[in-house]
Amino acid sequence: MLKLHFPAINKYMSEFEDLATLAGYTIGSAESINLFLKGLTTLSDVFKKVMDHPTPDNYYDLKNKAINVVKARQLVNALK
Repeated sequence: MLKLHFPAINKYMSEFEDLATLAGYTIGSAESINLFLKGLTTLSDVFKKVMDHPTPDNYYDLKNKAINVVKARQLVNALK
């Protein structure tokens, strides 16, 4: 199973979309969103913040929120 390894969010997204398409999933379907979220669970703090209010309504909002959460975590880590 594909998992997010901090801070490689762009790599995770690219690989996820490629693999999901190869497997016959439609990007944005409920099944692909669930698989995307499972890959985020390796970093529970990222997963929790992505799912925090407001919860993304679709795959593209979910993807953008994940990118923003990872970038924010990178900034916090850089400031330590």
